[in-house]
Amino acid sequence: MKRLIYIPIMLLLAVSLLLASTERVYAQGITLSPQSGVGSVIIQGSGFEGAWDIEILWDGTPIPTVPSPIEVWSSEDAFNGTFAAMITIPTDAIPGSHTITVTCTAFDETPVSLDATFELLSIVGPAGPEGPEGSDGNRGPRGLPGSTGPSGATGTSGEQGPAGEPGTIGPPGPAGPTGPAGPPGEQGPPSEPAPTGGIIAAIVLAIIAIGLTVFGWLKKLVAG
Repeated sequence: MKRLIYIPIMLLLAVSLLLASTERVYAQGITLSPQSGVGSVIIQGSGFEGAWDIEILWDGTPIPTVPSPIEVWSSEDAFNGTFAAMITIPTDAIPGSHTITVTCTAFDETPVSLDATFELLSIVGPAGPEGPEGSDGNRGPRGLPGSTGPSGATGTSGEQGPAGEPGTIGPPGPAGPTGPAGPPGEQGPPSEPAPTGGIIAAIVLAIIAIGLTVFGWLKKLVAG
């Protein structure tokens, strides 16, 4: 009798196990390969069966992926929904810790966001020892003259030098313009009167000269 009671209970347990085995349970997770480095990183995801609009962000900013869009792989035996995508680290990223985020919409239309930390390494190594000094290179071509700078302040006057030797006398210059007439001089004393006889003799001689001249002229006229 007791065995008959166990039979329905066993059947219920079997049905429950069957239903539980066919229910799709998703536990999303992401891994980075590598977790630190430079250049690029591969993001692998699991548990994304039925998810869509998968996007990867670098420090909160969407970043291109390869492939694009990201495809989810699945199989009939394991509902794990895996994917793999590669990103190139931004060239302006500084060394240190950065957050890589995977966002998507799950099969039940709920938003999913998963974070992972990537350690960006510095590609600049320590400075090496200083090498020997190289030889002087060839002299380059002469550059163009620069612009004239501003005039400097006037310096203090120096001491006066000794007097130089006198130079040779130059040629005389041209005569200057005639100056204005000077004031008249004082009147001199009156002269003594000329003798009367001398005047008369001069008049007589003048008359004789005139007469001779007229006589010569008349003679020529008559002769001609």
